[in-house]
Amino acid sequence: MYELLGRLRGRRTYGYRYVEELLTPEEQALLAATWPCEPTRAENRRAAQALWVWIQHVWREAERVIGQPLGLELDEQGMLAAIDRMYT
Repeated sequence: MYELLGRLRGRRTYGYRYVEELLTPEEQALLAATWPCEPTRAENRRAAQALWVWIQHVWREAERVIGQPLGLELDEQGMLAAIDRMYT
C-alpha cells in the first residue's frame, strides 16, 4: 500500500526510504500503527484492524488522484469478522 501511495504521488519508493518526505505525520502514524508491537493475539488483532484503516486511507487517496471510484466491491464486515476470528 505504501508503494502504491508513493506511485500515486509520483515517487518510486523502494521500501520505506522516503517515508518522511512522502507521508504526512498523520499518515506516518497510520502506517506505524499497522506493525504489531508485541507477539500477542490482542496486539496482532489491533495491528490487523489498523492495517484495514491504512488500506482504506490509501484507497481513498487513489480514488482522489484518479478522480473516480476504484470500482472494487468488498464484503468489509465479512473480511473484518474473518480477521477477528484469527485472533480470538
